[in-house]
Amino acid sequence: MPDLERVLDRGETQYKCSNKLLALKWKDKHEVFMLTTMHNSEVSGTGRIDKDTGEEKRKLHCILDYNEYMGAVDLSDMMFSSTECVRRTVKWYKKVFLHLLDIFNSHALYQSSTGNKISLQVFQMKVIDQILEKYHSQIYSH
Repeated sequence: MPDLERVLDRGETQYKCSNKLLALKWKDKHEVFMLTTMHNSEVSGTGRIDKDTGEEKRKLHCILDYNEYMGAVDLSDMMFSSTECVRRTVKWYKKVFLHLLDIFNSHALYQSSTGNKISLQVFQMKVIDQILEKYHSQIYSH
């Protein structure tokens, strides 16, 4: 990775590029680092006006693409961050199961297939209750 050490103000970008690779550091609320082979250092207007200067705000294409296409991933990460069920446990298979439950986003599948709008926490408790009901005798017989 190239050295991108300069301190940036909000909205500023520092980048280095070669023929096929663009490495950049962009400052919004926090510093964002990106590495891309799909973009170059071209800048475009965002359609928003800077209230201080009155000019159109401009950003690199890779930042605009990230903002346009990664919203669902960020939303998913945000939803699971507060209800992450993978905790420290000795049983590795419990971690795998609970992590897969989060990753496959069964909550979203449930809502889209049934039309029932329930919170993620309520959904997870229902799944846990159903698993315990079905396998209760097998779990406690060992």
